[in-house]
Amino acid sequence: LFAQESAIKRPNTVEEVAAMAVLLASDIGAGITGALLSIDGGTAAY
Repeated sequence: LFAQESAIKRPNTVEEVAAMAVLLASDIGAGITGALLSIDGGTAAY
């Protein structure tokens, strides 16, 4: 059901979720503060 309703038509992979964690922990993500980042494959867009 989730995959049918998401924009990418599949669940997120462990690697995709880990990549977001790595980004937020890196120097590149240092400017991201107080944000709600949904890793939901676009489901929230519906």
